[in-house]
Amino acid sequence: MDIGLGRDNYISVDPRTKMLLLVLFTLIGFRSTNILIHSVMFMTMFLLMINGRLFVKAAKMLGIFLLTLALDHFSNVFFPGGAQAVHIVAKMIRLFMPAIMGFSIMILTVKVSEFIAAFERMHLPDEVTIPFAVMFRFFPTIKEEWNDIRNAMAFRGLGLTIKNLFFRTSIIYECSFVPLLADTVLIADELSAAALCRGLGANKKRTYMADVRLRPVDFILMTVTVLLTVLEFVF
Repeated sequence: MDIGLGRDNYISVDPRTKMLLLVLFTLIGFRSTNILIHSVMFMTMFLLMINGRLFVKAAKMLGIFLLTLALDHFSNVFFPGGAQAVHIVAKMIRLFMPAIMGFSIMILTVKVSEFIAAFERMHLPDEVTIPFAVMFRFFPTIKEEWNDIRNAMAFRGLGLTIKNLFFRTSIIYECSFVPLLADTVLIADELSAAALCRGLGANKKRTYMADVRLRPVDFILMTVTVLLTVLEFVF
């Protein structure tokens, strides 16, 4: 039985499975108030992060999740006057966690070629595939540009420190967001041109080296997701 041992992931998980988890877990997360359901969703995403070798992000998310549970259980002890407000904040953080974790998994563990191959397996038109392919390369590229802008600002004594944010607010915003917005337009154009140069707009069947197919682990994850969705929206 082929479980799909990946080079970047310990076990290959189909991009369509990750997208299904992202969409349904986001819907369930914003609707459900059941801590057990939240815990199952978190553990599923946590294991996917570990599988994708995102150890630092997984550890941070685990710490945040455990902190929200602690706030729920001990808010009456440590915050007797504002226990209800602390409880609401902890709940709101848990609501957003499945979406944040799922988006990170999609961006950081799925290659563009795998994403396009998965969409073509679904027989989606290029009008859908190309914009999504550009979007998935857009966010990592913007992050790199933002890091370069921050380094350039720090080199000129305009680092994003508390002192500069309070006393040099206007110049900080000008030197950070103006070049970032300009880079955003250029990056979008360049990524679109690169996608077309690779033949994404051609009316011919393309071949891929990416081994994109559903495996047993995909069916297990889909089953868990569907069961949680039924439990939340039906019962």
